[in-house]
Amino acid sequence: MGAPFNPAQIMNFSLCWRANEYLSLANKRFIEFAQKAGFFNNQDAHPTRKKKPGG
Repeated sequence: MGAPFNPAQIMNFSLCWRANEYLSLANKRFIEFAQKAGFFNNQDAHPTRKKKPGG
């Protein structure tokens, strides 16, 4: 059973890997999930970043 954070906790993270190196299937799937979920594009997920004008 999970317990929600109250208040919500904002967590920022970065992903990196070496070019032309092997990535496991699990790592690939996680990256795909993060991209589809908008973790890399969502300005609301990055409160320290300024939002783009009009966006």
